[in-house]
Amino acid sequence: MRDDELDELKQVLRRDDGLDHVRTSAVDLARWLVDHLGDERAATAHALRTQHKDDWDECWATRARIKEDVTRRLEKADDATLSAAALCVVLWPEDPYADFDDILKRATRRRLGWTAEQASVLWRLAATDQKRGFRWVTCVKLALASLKGLEEPELRELAPLLRAVEETLPSAWGIRGADRARLPQAMRSYLALVDGPPTALPDSVLVPRDRWAGDLREWLGIEPMPHLVQLIIHLATLASGLPTAAWRRTCMDLALREGTREFGRRALAGLLECGPTTMRRHGKQQRVLLDERNDDLARGVVWMAALTEGPSAVTALEAVVLRTSYDTFAYFPEPKVATAAVHALGTIPGPQAPAALQRLLTRIHHAGERKQIEAALNAAAALAP
Repeated sequence: MRDDELDELKQVLRRDDGLDHVRTSAVDLARWLVDHLGDERAATAHALRTQHKDDWDECWATRARIKEDVTRRLEKADDATLSAAALCVVLWPEDPYADFDDILKRATRRRLGWTAEQASVLWRLAATDQKRGFRWVTCVKLALASLKGLEEPELRELAPLLRAVEETLPSAWGIRGADRARLPQAMRSYLALVDGPPTALPDSVLVPRDRWAGDLREWLGIEPMPHLVQLIIHLATLASGLPTAAWRRTCMDLALREGTREFGRRALAGLLECGPTTMRRHGKQQRVLLDERNDDLARGVVWMAALTEGPSAVTALEAVVLRTSYDTFAYFPEPKVATAAVHALGTIPGPQAPAALQRLLTRIHHAGERKQIEAALNAAAALAP
């Protein structure tokens, strides 16, 4: 990249927010990467313009050279170089065609000693650039990594930006899989260091886009009791079908407070009674029971029922499995919830739960879910005296 092009890039990155020196410093320190980004952009633009095979061959060769050099440099990059390179990737005005994910993965996994100003640059970008989709999600992950090691006063200054990003998560696109639970969880954990335990229920925990969540929010009211908020946030942290022992202990402790057991019963009953909602799933309009961002909370609800209600919850949990499994044809299945309910049944003592699992084995035909039921039966057998 020529010096005049570099000056032009710095002008594009200017925001006049007192942090432009951080952006320009990153560009200067990672000049080698900026040169690669510029070469890749020029080669791709030329190939797109001419559509000649030779130009495309040169474009692919350029990308291969860039990848090889980036890999070599990352092997010996110190923390300052790696953080500057990561900043350049997310600040670059366009989406690069070449794969620079290795830089971002290393930057999110290593404790780089980010400064408060670098963290502020990342969070300002995350708070104002949600239209980038998957690239925005990468920026949020990098911004979360930049918080490691910051002191409480520095976190307090960044708190408004974290709240702004957290509020956009329920409507943001590009967030896939477990990130739907992990990203808001991570933000709330940092905000709790500044504000203490949350007293209001964030939209990202109980997303009011399906009837189950809407009914629960109506029952909770505008200002639910703080300990109920803590319980619901904890239930929503269950990102697998089998919770850890620590998760179960916390759930039992929170369930001892006023109104928590009633919430658990209402939430479980809602999974059996709520009507489907039409929304986009897997590229087309589907009839679904839950917004997929509420799956983790629903898993937490079925496990809370197993832990607090015991054998009296068996009938309801069996019905939840049948309503959310792949063998339901009335609406789109919710296999994460079904799997959690199956494993929750496997932990309930007494003869009722194994009998329910045996009945499910005769009614469920999906191979993957049958394996889960068999595993739950084995767990139940291990509990038997």
